[in-house]
Amino acid sequence: MADTKTFMPFFEHKHARRFWELEEGQTWADLCNFLFQKTINRYKEENVAFAAICLKNTKEFIGLCGLLWQEVDGIKELEVGYHFIPQYWGNGYATEAAIASRNAGFKHYDVDSIISIINVENTESIGVAERNGMRPTKHTVKFNQNVCIYRITRAEWLKC
Repeated sequence: MADTKTFMPFFEHKHARRFWELEEGQTWADLCNFLFQKTINRYKEENVAFAAICLKNTKEFIGLCGLLWQEVDGIKELEVGYHFIPQYWGNGYATEAAIASRNAGFKHYDVDSIISIINVENTESIGVAERNGMRPTKHTVKFNQNVCIYRITRAEWLKC
């Protein structure tokens, strides 16, 4: 929870805000705190969640990435999710962390595929998913948004 203040530039960035929705009376700081508390709860309840991503040299916190259990159209799926502080966008950190998360998912969980749920307008996250070996497999509504489910199967992963 101590990292919420460091992560606030994510929620202050207009591009990132396009893909998040505040509830009535909620502030962006409230949403940031909610995300971090939900991460802690996921670890306790599901033993998977976002991990803090830090620069190797400085140990500076730069974002979140990890595995999440998500329900998509009634089916429980393992997702690679990621959110990085804007000043670190475009440096390959999200791709590196997403690939590591994908690899851990296949190594530690008996799943046939791993997904990323991405708003259809979020071209940057789509690029990360594609570099993670994922391809679009379906469109649906999740989080009150039109999203595309990007997926990589175990067989595809084994060829990476």
